[in-house]
Amino acid sequence: MTRRHFRFSHLLSSFLLLLSALLFPACDGGDGEADTGTSFLSPPLTLVGQEFEYTIHAGSDGAPWTLNTVKDAPAWLSVVMADPTTIELTGTPPAADMHNVEIDIDGTDISGHPLHWIYHVHIEIADDVGFDLSGSWSLTVDVTTASGVCAGDENDPPSTDTVAVVQDGVGVELTGVQGSSANLLSGVLYPPRHGGDLAFLVLEGEVEEDGGTTTIHYELDVYSSGGVLHLDGTEDWHWNGSAQSCSGTSTVTAVRLP
Repeated sequence: MTRRHFRFSHLLSSFLLLLSALLFPACDGGDGEADTGTSFLSPPLTLVGQEFEYTIHAGSDGAPWTLNTVKDAPAWLSVVMADPTTIELTGTPPAADMHNVEIDIDGTDISGHPLHWIYHVHIEIADDVGFDLSGSWSLTVDVTTASGVCAGDENDPPSTDTVAVVQDGVGVELTGVQGSSANLLSGVLYPPRHGGDLAFLVLEGEVEEDGGTTTIHYELDVYSSGGVLHLDGTEDWHWNGSAQSCSGTSTVTAVRLP
């Protein structure tokens, strides 16, 4: 079982929508009939009582789209055209559940050719987060790629720090990166999907380093093994100094301490 979630970006779906319309005109029925297509989207899992917000960008060229029908939407969910090219889904789920909402729209591609598109949006709601990450952790970061003035950092040994994690609902804060309690990363814990055992943690922040500022972005799987919580994932980082800059990636692993 892979520890990497496969996540569908609504921005990518919009790009594929337009690309398919341009590259596959054969699906046109002729005589001005609209090309048709389907996209399957999966928003991040949300919690009971937590406000749900999800945006679908139907097109990027400014051409207006028309919302035709919305099928199988729960009573708590609002689906509207926020502007001529953007669909917004909002609401507060009252109970744990799963929904497959079908959104039918009409529009045009960048050449003005008519399009008919159906979005299938899979929504999952959980009773609780499923994990409590609060506590002390041993965090190890191993640089895998580095460019610019940081080239060669990938040859350095991994660095390990004891960090502190505070969790409040789905909000998470981590302090102590690079050995300084002043270094703070914050983000969101996405609970396991229905029937799954992996949560997903996204953390971001900026730290002062080597006379400049490093922007950090973590994407980490959260799982329990042998009764011990683990984090496992990747880091994207960018360092910016007064006259130089560089960027790279790292692997990130962590284990919660007793």
